[in-house]
Amino acid sequence: MAYGFSEPDSIFHFVTLMWIVGPNFMDFSGFKEALECKDLDEAGRIDALYNVDSELSAELSSTQMIQPGGGFIHDRSATDRLRGQNR
Repeated sequence: MAYGFSEPDSIFHFVTLMWIVGPNFMDFSGFKEALECKDLDEAGRIDALYNVDSELSAELSSTQMIQPGGGFIHDRSATDRLRGQNR
């Protein structure tokens, strides 16, 4: 799997972020660095993705951060709820 994810939980979260944030979220500041961090295991990289600074991820909000049903995600509440459901 991309970025070395092999655990089902990590794969679930990676694909979920692709649906919620955008299919190329990993190309944007914050997300890219979290995925490429060699000091973190795969669960740590997933946690880092959910903790990307809102200012760093703001460039996505104008192009990609559309939640299911429409509207932009301006905070992490939707992904926090998903994260809590699968951990």
